[in-house]
Amino acid sequence: MNELWEDCRSDFGEIKRVFRRFDEDQDNFICAADLQRFMGRLGFDISADEAVDMLQTVDKNGDGKVEFDEFCLLYRKLDDGHSASCSRLQELVDEEDDILQEAFRVFDKNGDGFITADELQAVLLDLGMPEGKSLENCERMI
Repeated sequence: MNELWEDCRSDFGEIKRVFRRFDEDQDNFICAADLQRFMGRLGFDISADEAVDMLQTVDKNGDGKVEFDEFCLLYRKLDDGHSASCSRLQELVDEEDDILQEAFRVFDKNGDGFITADELQAVLLDLGMPEGKSLENCERMI
């Protein structure tokens, strides 16, 4: 395992960032549901069974989840054998990050890095959404 960490050290931040995008519930594991949701956002409609099968190829300890060290091993294999695949995965994660940042900027009207209930209400009203009619409702959402 030490060799794995040595190999991953230079790319640790990038690998961790990609892992976090898969691990939506932030429980430090990628389960079949995490994988299925992430692949769906990328435009790949996979079944729950397909997600389980995909995870089994990486799940070295057989617990049904992919931990960071297992993910790191997969990432290194992708990078070593198919750098184009690894680069494409990074591009997809970067694209998703850009979309999320742009969406955040839409709501953060004054650009201070925070979304207030007033800002949320303004956007919801602009979109004609009934949820924006009540500031109290927007405060609950925040």
